[in-house]
Amino acid sequence: MYINLFVTGGKDMKKSSFKKVVLVGLTCTIISTSAIFALTDNFNLNKAIRLQINNEWVDAENLYIENDRTMVPLDGIIEELGLKAESDLATNKVKIHDDDLIINLTIGNNIVAVVKIIRGEIIEETYNLDAAPKIINNQIFVPIRFIAETFGMQVSWDDALRAVIVEALSDIS
Repeated sequence: MYINLFVTGGKDMKKSSFKKVVLVGLTCTIISTSAIFALTDNFNLNKAIRLQINNEWVDAENLYIENDRTMVPLDGIIEELGLKAESDLATNKVKIHDDDLIINLTIGNNIVAVVKIIRGEIIEETYNLDAAPKIINNQIFVPIRFIAETFGMQVSWDDALRAVIVEALSDIS
């Protein structure tokens, strides 16, 4: 009887060990698969950001995301929106404007002043930006969504393309 219990106990121990090995193997597979997907997602975050203005792809480099806001270089992009830009690096001031609206930004400052001219009346409002304008490698970067929407344009994000899509609500001159 002692021998019979010993042999039966041995088989149960083998089954128990096998179950543990299978459980550990499955756990390792799940963890490694999760790590691979996480690395893939991080890789996509570093993929270049694209910009489309009025159904035309814009040749833009160095776009980046800060605080969920896409930052674009001031030079070139603002003109693509049909706007004018002026900057004074001595005072860190940036002015983006058309005939009826002015956005006054300060590099490194989240507070922005918007000056509107409505029926001859000047109205000034201040806003707090999620991402302040910055200088990187001698280029001034500004948040595209705030700029475009302030001038009455529609802005959306296409996650699959990693692209900012800007559409004028009326013709841009």
